[in-house]
Amino acid sequence: MIDVNLDLYLLNPFSNAVVLLPSLRTDYSSDGSFEYVLKAVLSAKPTDPNCIIALLCETDDYHMVYYCRPGDARWTLIKTSLEFVTDAVFFNENLYVVNSYAERVAAIDLHKGREMTMAVGPDGFLDWSDNFRYLVAGPSGPLLVVRHLKNLWETRGFELFRLDGTLKKWVETKSLDEGLLFLGRNTSFWLSSSNLKECKGNSIYFMDKYRDLGIFYLEDGSFGSICGLDEKLLCYSYEWVVPVP
Repeated sequence: MIDVNLDLYLLNPFSNAVVLLPSLRTDYSSDGSFEYVLKAVLSAKPTDPNCIIALLCETDDYHMVYYCRPGDARWTLIKTSLEFVTDAVFFNENLYVVNSYAERVAAIDLHKGREMTMAVGPDGFLDWSDNFRYLVAGPSGPLLVVRHLKNLWETRGFELFRLDGTLKKWVETKSLDEGLLFLGRNTSFWLSSSNLKECKGNSIYFMDKYRDLGIFYLEDGSFGSICGLDEKLLCYSYEWVVPVP
């Protein structure tokens, strides 16, 4: 949560528990360059002493990435070679970030303050279109999802890539390891389909602030609808809520 004074805190909407975070005023109030927070990701539960919170912020010229631990006095700027970072995810204590056009995905070791550039994918993996990219922590590694759009907002399909740690490259795949992906601008995650009997495995459930939501079936590339949600009523973005195990 963020207020008009750029003070931030984590809120559990079910228990009303609050974890205070450093204010952004110390970084932005002097020059007025701050526009808004794109996304926040956590490495662990906020009660974990090793928890790290990464924050994606948009300024006049760049998308900046900051991090802190609960109890820190201020945010620390993450030094990355990528400009316009649009998504991030933690996996095995490394923070993976991707920029607007997926020129490449970088992994950052926040404990050592070192960036490790990951190899780019095959031909067709990168382009300069309005397609959107998501990073999601899968059961065996980070996943990169490319969402193909038409008319700037309507989804026409998805491509899924997994990181091959041995080959150091992104490899296209049609398998979610019997799981499901839930994609959103602020929240994206993988869940085992065995925990959701009413949902078909190997599927992508997506929703977006631009009045677009549905289900994409990876096996045959077909689409389905999400029961109970009316696309015509999407004046604002819906968001996924991560269930407690």
